[in-house]
Amino acid sequence: MHMTAEQGDWFHRMHTEWFQVMQPFVSGFQIGPVFPPLPRLRPERLRDCLLLPSRQDMLVHLPTRGVCAEIGTQEGRFAESIWTITKPQELHLFDLYDEPLRVRSSGLLEQPGVQLHLGDSSANLATFPDDYFDWIYVDGDHSYDGVMRDIAVAQTRVKPGGLLIFNDFTIWSPAECCDYGVPYAVCEFVEQYDWDFVYFALHPHLYNDVALRRPWHRGRQ
Repeated sequence: MHMTAEQGDWFHRMHTEWFQVMQPFVSGFQIGPVFPPLPRLRPERLRDCLLLPSRQDMLVHLPTRGVCAEIGTQEGRFAESIWTITKPQELHLFDLYDEPLRVRSSGLLEQPGVQLHLGDSSANLATFPDDYFDWIYVDGDHSYDGVMRDIAVAQTRVKPGGLLIFNDFTIWSPAECCDYGVPYAVCEFVEQYDWDFVYFALHPHLYNDVALRRPWHRGRQ
């Protein structure tokens, strides 16, 4: 859908004002004071990472008939892809609200093995035993603190060799005009706990996905 004339005028005004505000930082692209650089990753963390065209393509590479979770499901559109492509035995959906999912009425919640958990994702995920999930898809609170809360719980809930997958691996959301903390939290976690990147899935507007593999040995947690 193209912008209306009114929307286009607004966007042009805001774009001009934005560049005026950013002018002290754009000379030489020294934007560190506004957007701090990500923690530098060691090359070995990316050695076996596979680049994929989309997150749907990534689902093809995930275990089938497994136990998985999606933190932040909203209307359940991607959860439907998870259900259709990976055919999990259990699919646990976490969200603060169920209205968007139920209003859309996709029938997903009536499928055997699908469970919806309402409330704080990190608190609800903490009720599961360690080493329970084959993989967890994290698409909840996108602030640095929010992502770190989910990571703190999820890192032991996936099995050794299991995956933590993060949606919206980008520092800025053009749709919401706000910064995201996902890449900062993910890169900091990877360097601290020696998890490896295994998939990097592109998005048309660069709301990318990354998948990390939990080490097979029980290292630092």
